[in-house]
This record gives sequence, structure tokens and C-alpha cells, in this order.
Amino acid sequence: MNEGKALQKTKLERFDTKQEIDRSWMVFDIFTGMPVTFAGRAMHGLGEQVARELVGMLNAQDMLRRASLGF
Repeated sequence: MNEGKALQKTKLERFDTKQEIDRSWMVFDIFTGMPVTFAGRAMHGLGEQVARELVGMLNAQDMLRRASLGF
């Protein structure tokens, strides 16, 4: 990924995935660096596909929320 695209992603998307030391995946908030809590559970120890699908859903919801606030 080039630097410009990485910068654009961080401005538009709040959530991302990260592979953990045990090779599982976590979904985290790029602003806090902390795992996302969804349905009362921290989103770590996930399979890659589940983590990526969750990131897509969370980023879509966040973009809709920000658009409704005029951002």
C-alpha cells in the first residue's frame, strides 16, 4: 500500500484488523489501538475472514454515523 492510500484509509476508516502473535486476528479502533467490543465481547482471537467482514460492517456503520453528523 502506498503512503497516500494509507493516509486516506486512516482518515476514512476507523476500524482495521491486526494479526495477533498466536496468528488469530483482532479488530481494533485505529484511534485508541484497543480491540473493538461488539455484542459485549472484545473482538480478538478471530479468524481472518470474520475479522475482515466485521471491519467492513463497522466502518460502513461509522461512515453513515459521521455522514449524519455532517462529517
